[in-house]
Amino acid sequence: MLSLLVEEYGKILIIIDELDKEKKEEVLKILDSLKNILLKENIVTFVSLPFSIYREYSNDRMRWNESGNLENIFKDMIFLDPLTIEDIQKMILKRIKEYPDYFDIDALNEIAIFSDGNPRDALWIAQQTALINSDKDRINRYIAKETIGKIISQNFKKTLSFTDMQKLILNEIASNPLDKSTLVKKLEGKVKRQTVYTYIKRLMNEGIIIENNGILYLPSKIKYYIENL
Repeated sequence: MLSLLVEEYGKILIIIDELDKEKKEEVLKILDSLKNILLKENIVTFVSLPFSIYREYSNDRMRWNESGNLENIFKDMIFLDPLTIEDIQKMILKRIKEYPDYFDIDALNEIAIFSDGNPRDALWIAQQTALINSDKDRINRYIAKETIGKIISQNFKKTLSFTDMQKLILNEIASNPLDKSTLVKKLEGKVKRQTVYTYIKRLMNEGIIIENNGILYLPSKIKYYIENL
């Protein structure tokens, strides 16, 4: 079919989306099996990938003297930055254009913060907030924040628990994102230095703590959960 399309049109573009609904390992297997077809002359392929694969690709590229297996599948990879708070607010307002005053701007801001720039998370939590508060004519910041806190607690309470030591570290980061050495200094006298580093590494591996440009911070979902413990 692809050969016929190329013969007819000269050059074709293939867009592959929705791969984030599949397991990462399966996605890589499928794309690897198709690469000889997709890399043929006059066929341009765009693949929309989940962040987990992009992260693995980036890590491969940064290893010493090693391009990584993903380099055999993808020629170039571009990471799209998360949406800004303003982007999220505009997106939701477009979705509810017939009811522009249903969410206060501060409520939309709370929803945007929760989403961490992910549009699907923003739409999901906005919908849940509206359904839970269907008896209300308008959603303000207080209602939005309280509802989001309840939803997060219900989702995490059976699957996520922390020791007192972990809570101490996470609360410190939640109140003020900071670098590792500053965190260790702030916890001196309460937690051993090496213990803090061990917990940080473990929590980062689990995605509970995120590091960006040397600064530790919590994903918004985790922050909401910690604040409601």
